[in-house]
Amino acid sequence: MKVYVIRLQEVDTLASTQEKIGWARSRRILLVYPESKRILASWLDLKLLKRSAAAQGGQLGIVTRDGMVAQHACDLGIPVFSSVRQAERQAWGGRDRQLAFPEPTRRRMRLLRYLKRRAGHARTGKLMPLPLRWGFFALGVFAVLAIAFLLIPRAKIGVSTSPLDQSLAIPVWADRKVSQANVNGRFPAYELSVIVEEESQVAAGGKMLLPLEKAKGQVEFTSLSEKPVSLPAGSVVMTLSLPPVRFITLSKAELKNRNDSVSVEVEALLPGVFGNVEAGSIQALEGDAGFMVAVNNESPTSGGSEKEVATPTDANYQTLKQYLLQRLRAQAIAEMESTLRNGEVLIEQTLKMGKVLHEERHPAEGEPGDVLRLKMKAEFTALYYRRSDMETVARMALDASLPSGYSVISDPVVIIAPEGAELEGEVVRWQIYTVRKIQKMDVLREVPLLVAGRTSKEAQQILSEAFAIDQVASIEIFPDWFGRLPYFPFQIMVSYQ
Repeated sequence: MKVYVIRLQEVDTLASTQEKIGWARSRRILLVYPESKRILASWLDLKLLKRSAAAQGGQLGIVTRDGMVAQHACDLGIPVFSSVRQAERQAWGGRDRQLAFPEPTRRRMRLLRYLKRRAGHARTGKLMPLPLRWGFFALGVFAVLAIAFLLIPRAKIGVSTSPLDQSLAIPVWADRKVSQANVNGRFPAYELSVIVEEESQVAAGGKMLLPLEKAKGQVEFTSLSEKPVSLPAGSVVMTLSLPPVRFITLSKAELKNRNDSVSVEVEALLPGVFGNVEAGSIQALEGDAGFMVAVNNESPTSGGSEKEVATPTDANYQTLKQYLLQRLRAQAIAEMESTLRNGEVLIEQTLKMGKVLHEERHPAEGEPGDVLRLKMKAEFTALYYRRSDMETVARMALDASLPSGYSVISDPVVIIAPEGAELEGEVVRWQIYTVRKIQKMDVLREVPLLVAGRTSKEAQQILSEAFAIDQVASIEIFPDWFGRLPYFPFQIMVSYQ
């Protein structure tokens, strides 16, 4: 008959094995147990597995070399085989099936009979005298009690001592060229950059004259040429002063013969009082026609006017710029600190402004305006460090100066000197003060040796004299009736409280 073989794994459980049995499509279901680990070895496990196989209408058999599993299987009537091949070839006999493990060999049986005969001979020999037997018995009892007396007692001592302060004042440096904290007092510094933008305004503090109206007047053109001369409207005439004041003609002028004259109205090219010139000041004509005609204003020009208006001064600009730079610096510090993680510290003394990316001023220099507005955008860089790196440097310095025979009982506390950081080129220097608690180690090792076998009162006195211990917080002896600390030091536990 076909056999459905299930090879169990070390991780298989009762539930997973029952599920595998449910997949069987044969009446004979053979479980092959792993040799490396004992699983599903209890009587109850095998009982439940047999019941699962029966629910499928099948018969359960196992292949195992585990004696306990094989014995439980035989008790439940489950056939046991030494291999899959044997299970496929031999009949499955239920409870009549013998174990695959061989019974004790004849050699073992002969050894058992020999030992039984020796035991029988020993019983038939001559017994020791009764007093001697009682003596050996009492000696054994005494030895057991002595061992118990020495080994059973235990003790716990809690001591309270005053810890010492270990402190140092040392210089430390944050350096961008260092990758990790070292014993020389240097630890890494890291660069951070941000771009910030600010704008502000200030009232104009200066005054300027703003031209309003253009000056007007009359000029007379006199021809110097035998030929006709035509001057279009918009021709430019000017004074001979430096700088010259220019005017334009408002109408066309026609000169037919030599010494022919004509008067034309003119207007200053630019508004303002500088267009009001004296009579006889306008004497030149721009262009090629200037050599053909003579120009003269027989009466002064008039009508040019201006008014006084506010305008920003250079002092206004410099003051506003310095104010904006301070605002930009404060904003850069705030943004940098917001990006730092816990334990990272910005070194404000290293803050530097890089390029000014944008500057916008309104009104422009020399233009009127009641208010000066300035907008700036700039890049700032600064260094920061990790507080853990500074503490590491402090710990290294403290460890290097730790007195012999002392142990550390607290982390170092770092206090930066009031003067803060100092720039030394691209390196930042601090003077720091660091302190931590230390304790003498010899107490824990020597206390058991000194108080072994002593009473509680004697132990208290010895410890006070030997180590200047303030007080013994507690002495616990087990059992209570023993009255003394154990005689062996390894049975005494000492701790700080």
